[in-house]
Amino acid sequence: MPFWPTVAGSSLLLITATWSLKSRMPGNLWAASFTGGVFLAALLNLQQTRRIPVIWEILPPREAELTIKVNRLYPKLEENEASGIGKIVETADHLPNLRNHAVYFSTETAEESIARGQILQLKGVLSYLPAKDSRSLFEEYLSDQSISLTLTRADIQAPPVNGNPLEQLVGRLRAKAIRVLGTGIEKYQEPLSIYRGMMLGLKGGLSTENKKLFLQTGTLHLFAISGLHVGIIAVTLAGIFTVLRIPKIPSAIVGLILVYLYVEMTGASPSAVRAFAMTAFFWLGTSLVRQMPPFQALVASAVVVLLLSPNQLFSAGFQLSYTVVAGILTWGLPLYQTLRDRHQARILEKQQHQTFGLKLYHKGWEAIVGTLCVSLSATLASAPLSILYFGILAPLAVFLNILLVPLASLVIISGVFSLLFGFLHLAVISAFFNHGPLLLISFTKYLLDGAVKIPGAFLHMSWKQEAMGNLVAILFIASTLTAHGLKARMFWRFGIP
Repeated sequence: MPFWPTVAGSSLLLITATWSLKSRMPGNLWAASFTGGVFLAALLNLQQTRRIPVIWEILPPREAELTIKVNRLYPKLEENEASGIGKIVETADHLPNLRNHAVYFSTETAEESIARGQILQLKGVLSYLPAKDSRSLFEEYLSDQSISLTLTRADIQAPPVNGNPLEQLVGRLRAKAIRVLGTGIEKYQEPLSIYRGMMLGLKGGLSTENKKLFLQTGTLHLFAISGLHVGIIAVTLAGIFTVLRIPKIPSAIVGLILVYLYVEMTGASPSAVRAFAMTAFFWLGTSLVRQMPPFQALVASAVVVLLLSPNQLFSAGFQLSYTVVAGILTWGLPLYQTLRDRHQARILEKQQHQTFGLKLYHKGWEAIVGTLCVSLSATLASAPLSILYFGILAPLAVFLNILLVPLASLVIISGVFSLLFGFLHLAVISAFFNHGPLLLISFTKYLLDGAVKIPGAFLHMSWKQEAMGNLVAILFIASTLTAHGLKARMFWRFGIP
């Protein structure tokens, strides 16, 4: 598409959307103009990020020397190996068209660490991704991220150059966090590697046996910094600020700054950035005069994420993240609200005297049912895409998550307090909070070891047509939204009379 006409069209539509809000025009005009403006802007962004000379599609792999800026690092598979995504900032004179393009790189290095934001001068084998039919799963993932070039078997030609002050600060915070999370528990290497993996996304420290266990049980997502981690950390910080009686707006600003530093510290993976966007919209929305409903915050964050990086629409992580959260908001939480209202109505009918034991029972019932509803909705929403991308359906996950999510939440909360006190140089208190997760992680591993032995707990499945996975997921969310909008009877919404 032509560059300037597309920019003009997108700008005009977005200006129209803003004007329609102020002039109280019909809501469909705002929706149509806003959607069109965002779509054109996203399409232009996508077009610009994919512009690589066509001749590279037929050129053979060749040796090349590139200077790249590290934007993202992947967990280490080997001690002396580093790989990630970078942006090409300098090339040889005969490769000028490759500047400013993204590239996947892998290198063997004796460096203690390569940090995000560093400038690396690499010499290796430069290749263009193969044709779609012959790509590996990882190469397909790179293509979905608008990455068409790979630099493999690379050697570092000069010492790495550190990034800007913020990136250097994040690097120091990350190194400090790794040390803090090990305070007092250094001798327990196996649970410590799981603990650091859950808090900082360091999957490289996991043993092969543990990686296989978490992959088989579908719980490897606990080590990908996502909505679970960012949401729990945000809620924990909000609770601390409430206890300290800090006003809503300052607490939201300070809290989001801390959450952002955490996201950067863990590598700023797409899933973590998406979760931060969701959290930012929700936290700021609830802190301002007008309270933003969760689903609107979810949609707003999705629009912003896609506007900045349209190619994420094709990634499994984006689709799973927003589908699961949308399923929880449109089906899981309404189901819980319905069951809770019915339960409370029965209590009022019996007019029972609420003893302490009965109150405790009812609170426990609400907690268990609420967790079950959230787990069931997340499993239903993610099932079509899990089959599509991973070839696994996990029926047992509905019940397993009732235990795993609270356990993981407690581990993350303990980790937050450990980091807070560790950064305040209170090592004794930090060590105290580090010991709790050891027991929780051991119990989690015990549960997973037992779960993999249950027949039918995890089924290997696939779609005959790949598009069916996306179609079923879309139909699930669309049906829950339609039923909610039409205020359908409970049987049609939840399958209960």
